[in-house]
Amino acid sequence: MNFMNRAWLYIVRKRGKSFPIVLTVLLIVGTQFFFGEAILQEGLVLFYGLVTILLFCAIYLTYFGATMSLFKRVILRPEMH
Repeated sequence: MNFMNRAWLYIVRKRGKSFPIVLTVLLIVGTQFFFGEAILQEGLVLFYGLVTILLFCAIYLTYFGATMSLFKRVILRPEMH
């Protein structure tokens, strides 16, 4: 039994529990259909890779700053020293 037959049997046997799998496949196919040509533009992957990394760093540093501030305020209170 090849991979596609096994995958189809898995989806059919789950009866309603396979919605996330089907939705993921539809999103992949739709993304490829609508953005396939745009992704192939020269330098686009590098640009958006850099944007993604910078956005992640901004979000993480915001999270780190907030948790560090709470830690200093709640755990390292001056009256506890």
